[in-house]
Order: sequence, then C-alpha cells, then structure tokens
Amino acid sequence: MKAELQRVLDWADKKLATGAEPPWAWYQYAKLREAVEEVIACLEATAPQMEGVPQVRTHHCGLRLVVSNGVGTITATGK
Repeated sequence: MKAELQRVLDWADKKLATGAEPPWAWYQYAKLREAVEEVIACLEATAPQMEGVPQVRTHHCGLRLVVSNGVGTITATGK
C-alpha cells in the first residue's frame, strides 16, 4: 500500500513540477499531494514496532481542509 501511495505522490509531484497544468488543476494536485503525505505519515506512525521498543509519536495525523477562494488565494483551516 505504501509503495502505491508513494507512486501517486511521485506522479503528483511531476505534474506540479512541470508548471503546465491550469490553475484549477494545480490546486487539485497540491491537495492530493498533501492528503497522500498525511496518509503515508499515519501509516508509518501506526506501523507495528519492534517488541520492547517504545514508539514516540511526533507527527500529527490529520488532514487540513484547504479551500480555493479564487486563483492564487488559498485558505487553510485546521492544524
């Protein structure tokens, strides 16, 4: 599962890096990238740990709501 999520993340990164996407699509790729990064981080935070080794959770696993209020304006809520 993590490998497939990483593949989607790489694909979205390539789309964002080209700069050839229209503004509405760029925001969708950016939101996809953020969501996939959060899912991967949560998977890593909840992965089975070696017995006897305590895990310290340092990453907050939660998605943020991002609203596009027009071209070039983004409002983020949460976190």
